Amino acid sequence: MLHDFYISSANLFEILPFWTANISVDFQWNKMNSDIKEFIYPQRWSGWAAAATSFDLHRLKIQASLLTTLIHETTREDKKDIQRDWRKLTPTVMCIQQPFLGCLKHQFPCFPLYAKVPVALPWRQAHKE
Repeated sequence: MLHDFYISSANLFEILPFWTANISVDFQWNKMNSDIKEFIYPQRWSGWAAAATSFDLHRLKIQASLLTTLIHETTREDKKDIQRDWRKLTPTVMCIQQPFLGCLKHQFPCFPLYAKVPVALPWRQAHKE
């Protein structure tokens, strides 16, 4: 049997007409039970918190954010409780500029972007040896 709970909250603040900020928080709890022999009984607490800001300066838009991911997982293996914890910070900075606004028939935005995304790819681990 699967048990699941999720709650989320987000707030947007307008600091100045061209400057906004927001904060959001998410929480999830999962637990699984079974009568299967040697079942591992997984349980996971996951939390995400993000803070972001945005500046809209007519032809230039700048956005920055910081995401925090926290995960706590428990399983039962060979009659022992095994606990695992993950913590990750993910920063992102993005800039959007429209250098030829009004000069061209269609808009021409430029999107420089920096993001550190927490991705574990199997091929990366295979090449570390």
